Amino acid sequence: MRIAPIKVPLSSRSLQNVVPGAYPQVEQDLAAFPEPVLDALDRYGARVAVLDDGESLFDSPALRTLSEQEYNAEKSQANRIVRTALPEIQASSVEELTDSLTRELRKAGLDFHLGLSRETPNLEQIAARQNIPEEHFQDWVQSFHQLNKELPEGLLLLPHTYHQGKPIPHNLLRNSKEVTAEFVERSLGINRAEDRLVLLHKKFTPENAVEIGNYRLAIHETGHALDHLLDTMTGLPGLGAAHRATVDALYQKDLKKAETAGVEAVFTSDRASEDVREYFAEAVEAYLTFPGSPEGEIFRTDNSHQGLKNRNGELYDYIGMVLHQDYSKAVIPPPPPRPVHDPGIPDPDSQVYWF
Repeated sequence: MRIAPIKVPLSSRSLQNVVPGAYPQVEQDLAAFPEPVLDALDRYGARVAVLDDGESLFDSPALRTLSEQEYNAEKSQANRIVRTALPEIQASSVEELTDSLTRELRKAGLDFHLGLSRETPNLEQIAARQNIPEEHFQDWVQSFHQLNKELPEGLLLLPHTYHQGKPIPHNLLRNSKEVTAEFVERSLGINRAEDRLVLLHKKFTPENAVEIGNYRLAIHETGHALDHLLDTMTGLPGLGAAHRATVDALYQKDLKKAETAGVEAVFTSDRASEDVREYFAEAVEAYLTFPGSPEGEIFRTDNSHQGLKNRNGELYDYIGMVLHQDYSKAVIPPPPPRPVHDPGIPDPDSQVYWF
């Protein structure tokens, strides 16, 4: 199986930013995307990380830390949100108060933890409990004061920890150790929309990865990232909410057809029929994949450029439109915050610390 002719030089700034590390085979797959798409994904902050056996996201250069500018902006925003929300919250207990405040922070995409102190906080003890590296203690203290400016006594906002010398939320650092190469391998590939991060296992990156039937995983998972980006792009006609509505409608139409014609006659792969997100990612993979000789094709031949055109002309035309859109002047919005748990459902990432 070969990939569509490379449209982007492998030295492209966008590709270098999207794929940290030396993975020419992944770069070649991603080079099937038009350069404006790669540039839009780059400006959105999307990254592709390749993990090998024994590694985790914690070890990857794609793990997202914060620049000084980003961290300062997050601290100012968190302080403002808490000061604004406090007078409006009707809470009958400390637990209800901290839960409401945490929800306000999470809805804004901020992963700061709250703390409660019955006495004047001892910053050295708090920093030690938060595992703040000694060399960053003074930076942490400065951040603590910035976060807690004008907050009531006893209520604390806790700064982030550090990784490789840069600030990073505690939740993200902890979770990054749990995202192992073995987990990625079992999943064949992962798109973490909230982190704008595509994860691949090294064993599945080479051309003709026959173990998985020649899936083009880098293209497929980046298709997921593009899907989430298009959801946010309200500044271009036909995208944003219109993108979501269009893809949902096409998917529902194909599900209806499959009730009588069968899945194999309607969808280019079983995976495309699983849900609407897979439907879009499989279509992107198909549009950018041009099968060569039948040797080694296994079961992926239909999920190809011609296969998509033959099976679903409407979806083919739509994918062509979004892939060849001019994104050069589009304003790339910030990523949406991660989903907030429904009230009454414990959120393991929302622990409140007592000091």
